[in-house]
Amino acid sequence: MPQEQLAAQQVGSESNQRPRHPILDLPLTSVIRREYALQLQHVLKLYTVGNLLGAWRQFECQKSIEEVFDTPEQAHHAIATCAAWLGFQIVAAPGRVPDWWNSDEMQEPGRLE
Repeated sequence: MPQEQLAAQQVGSESNQRPRHPILDLPLTSVIRREYALQLQHVLKLYTVGNLLGAWRQFECQKSIEEVFDTPEQAHHAIATCAAWLGFQIVAAPGRVPDWWNSDEMQEPGRLE
């Protein structure tokens, strides 16, 4: 009898969970320049937008993420942009920030740099 109750609780709890936003599962290589995404993946073990945003919430990880980008402002802008896709408003760095996002390299699959 306890096993049946446990199974019923598990099914009930699964149906109460909010669906996961698809943006969270996007690979970093899809949205961030390859040079940054690969460092985030191999050094910090961050593979998706959700991993990146989750790590950003920890102060120690923020510093490590900032070191991957050319400037801390680039990291802040990347996080603010990813958070904005989810509907959160975060103040990004003021002024112009060098490109950190993945632009044309994914649109031309045969091109090697």
